[in-house]
Amino acid sequence: VREDRTGVCRTGPPKLCSNYQATSIIMVILQINGWTRGPVLGNGAYGTVYKVTCLTTGKEYALKYHTRGVEDTTVRELSCLAALRGHPYVIHMHDCFVDNDTIAMLMAYVPYTLGDAIHNGYGVNSYHEEDRYQECLPFSFVAHFSAQVANALSYMHRLNIVHRDLTPYNVLLTEDLTVKVADMGLSRQSSNWMSPNVVTETYRAPELFLERRRSTEYTCAIDMWSLGVLIVDAMEGRVTFASGDARRVTMSTYEIITRTLCPKDHPSASSTPCYPDIIMPKVMQCELVKRIVFRLLKFHAPERLLAHELLQDTEWMRAADMTREDQVIVRDQIQRTKMCDDSFYMFIQYPYTFMVDMVSLYCHKSRYIINK
Repeated sequence: VREDRTGVCRTGPPKLCSNYQATSIIMVILQINGWTRGPVLGNGAYGTVYKVTCLTTGKEYALKYHTRGVEDTTVRELSCLAALRGHPYVIHMHDCFVDNDTIAMLMAYVPYTLGDAIHNGYGVNSYHEEDRYQECLPFSFVAHFSAQVANALSYMHRLNIVHRDLTPYNVLLTEDLTVKVADMGLSRQSSNWMSPNVVTETYRAPELFLERRRSTEYTCAIDMWSLGVLIVDAMEGRVTFASGDARRVTMSTYEIITRTLCPKDHPSASSTPCYPDIIMPKVMQCELVKRIVFRLLKFHAPERLLAHELLQDTEWMRAADMTREDQVIVRDQIQRTKMCDDSFYMFIQYPYTFMVDMVSLYCHKSRYIINK
């Protein structure tokens, strides 16, 4: 913590001054107090995120920088992070650096994403899958993360802020599985008219698919739809509403929504429905989940469950209490997912080295078996 010339205390490394004339703000930040840059944590339309470490303290941070100047998305993200500063379930911004056409934000480093935990191919354990328990998520984790996301959304919505891009990879998880909602590049204060070209398609509410106007009117209900889809994904262990093959018929996300969740008397309702039991069977097996999911995934936005209403559901909140054993299972699942992702990355980036390593490992195991 330091005090600037105005007497205001700020956190993080010292601000850039006239002594630093480096062309890259990244290089300047690395030079201050012995910072070192680690691997790229993510790339997107609105910036690149690096892992950085302060060598004097050993503390790790995430450094997100924008190189296309002060765009609307950058200003929105900065204003939203400032407004939400201090909330326990929203990513914390420690400092901001500006140099010419580059803006960099120093944020807390959070090692995992919700996608690492829920997209495991198994979903939540059922009574008929005892032999696969270690690969399946405990139901308490589904209630746990959704309650914390709802807590963050409730605070955002009270401030009239809509996230607009809630996906498994914009919801981060700390080592103790605490949620941190991140990536506010599309977040903005709600207004009468906003662009419909928001939210990753798979998590997009049905009203955002309608192209009646260049801009459309929508509310914080689009975030609640996205939360409902996150719960479905966690239960099923996969990206449930992704465009592709469903019942051997190629369908878009919107077609899956209308065939599964659209009211029968609605003009968009299909004459060939794709029943929820087929699209999301594990959701349909649990009455509590089914009750919550179908209130979040209401086709008509005004009918959807609000964030504070989910937090007032006592049965759901009781289910959110995770045991120590549940936490171990989730962390193990995350580690398995990360190992698979790292292996795939190595194969794509360095195919020759990856294959040599795999052959060497195979030969080593073969010699061990023969000698034994």
